Amino acid sequence: MPEAVARGRWKDTPEGVDDKEAYWDLCFEALDSRWADGSTVLRPTAGLLYNKDGKRKDNTQRPYRLAVAFAGLQISLFPGDPEGKFDAFCAGIGVDAIGTNPSFDASKVVGRVFLVEMEPMEIGRDMPLPITAEPEGYIYTGKVREVKPREGGDDQAGAAPASNNLVDITKPGGEEALKQILGILDGQAADADLFDLLRTGGLDNRTLIDGESVLGVAVNDGALTTKLTEAGHVVIKGGKILRTADQNESPVSTS
Repeated sequence: MPEAVARGRWKDTPEGVDDKEAYWDLCFEALDSRWADGSTVLRPTAGLLYNKDGKRKDNTQRPYRLAVAFAGLQISLFPGDPEGKFDAFCAGIGVDAIGTNPSFDASKVVGRVFLVEMEPMEIGRDMPLPITAEPEGYIYTGKVREVKPREGGDDQAGAAPASNNLVDITKPGGEEALKQILGILDGQAADADLFDLLRTGGLDNRTLIDGESVLGVAVNDGALTTKLTEAGHVVIKGGKILRTADQNESPVSTS
């Protein structure tokens, strides 16, 4: 807890909380926003692992919900207690030591880019939950907005990533984004690097298909064209991706 306080996660150690108590610190850095002075917008989350009764936080709390969200991306998020910092604390409240997590791979978490949605919480700040993991080496090229702190609030409470402006091309309101995607892909080779084509074509990273990032899906060979084909938006002919006529456009000739 003293370390959490030193990092600014708490102003002071809460009453009744042991200084040796296990605290999980997870912090996101927003790429689509900056403070007015140009500094980075941080979104710290996670928190205490045990309640005041010495029981692990339940499945409605941040640690569990974050772990489940990342598990959906095939990422084991919780690093465990490799240094044994909390063994004495766990012994003091009569629970097993936290131990290590052999499945944790820091390279899949630290420095990686995730598309997130902000999940409202009953207590405290909204929590960023990942929708998809962008490929390793991904560089954000979208718009960066300037944000200001809320009047009377602390800086980090004053801004949220713009990911609440997500657009899903499979749902009402996604028509323009779908048209943009089809315009970029129409006539391209079926085995082309669709991720690169869409990113260089200016597709916003907040564009989804069936709840997944279009760019994230495009990383997997054939996955995006399969989804678009099944939805009747494109056909593969002569090794090329062709927009279907029901998009009010004539398919590209293969002759």
